[in-house]
Amino acid sequence: MNIKVGAITIGSLLWDPTEIRKKWQSELALDKKLKVPLPIRYGRLSEESRNGTFSMVFSNSINKEESLGLGYVLPYKQNITSTEEFVRQMRLLSQAEGISKDRICKSWGTVCISINPFINKTAKDEIAMIWNNLVKATKDNLTGNQRQPDVEKFGEIDELKSIDNNWQLTVDLNYLFKNQLREFDCLVATSNAIKLNSNDDNIYPSIKQIAKAIRDKNYYDYFLKNRMNSIRTFQDKKIAKILKLKYRVSLKDKMKSCRYAVI
Repeated sequence: MNIKVGAITIGSLLWDPTEIRKKWQSELALDKKLKVPLPIRYGRLSEESRNGTFSMVFSNSINKEESLGLGYVLPYKQNITSTEEFVRQMRLLSQAEGISKDRICKSWGTVCISINPFINKTAKDEIAMIWNNLVKATKDNLTGNQRQPDVEKFGEIDELKSIDNNWQLTVDLNYLFKNQLREFDCLVATSNAIKLNSNDDNIYPSIKQIAKAIRDKNYYDYFLKNRMNSIRTFQDKKIAKILKLKYRVSLKDKMKSCRYAVI
């Protein structure tokens, strides 16, 4: 086993300097990060971690090139050469995302994988086996009120969900694996359920709702730090326009008070 793995980051995993995230980031070659187009949007109400504003999700509703956002793939410093190391890295990612230090999922989010479909069959089968075993072990060892991801919440009702029942990403990344990321055997990420409100309605927020939440909660860090680190969505310009014109917010002034540095 000798696989090259990259971690997709579409938000604060890249720039948040909390200790648990710095521990995870130390495993990755931040200086070799690759900016890539991704099907992402603001789609999850994060009541605790983001002060009641909306955070980023993967979305199969984004199927046109001009609607793709921008995120990063961070290469791991070392190729993964054992099942034990693979599991350790997945748990580190889970812990960094606030899921759990002992398992890779909660009902609202999970570590997930996308295997390069263009690598040889032997390598694909090996990665799939390791991943399948990890998912099965996680499901088999859930106890008490622990829950596996509610896959139906990972997209709107009539939309292909962003993960399948085996917690593999379903968003199309073949355009990356064919070109910019062809050296990677697989990519890992965290995928979260979409959430409009405290009722857990799995509906995407409108751009007006996203901007209003930022303004009402006076919490600009997540939106602005994503932009400062070139993490973008098709929604960004309209969100910024509403904040500036409707709410008379100076984003330049807000940017000065952002707590986290650019990576």
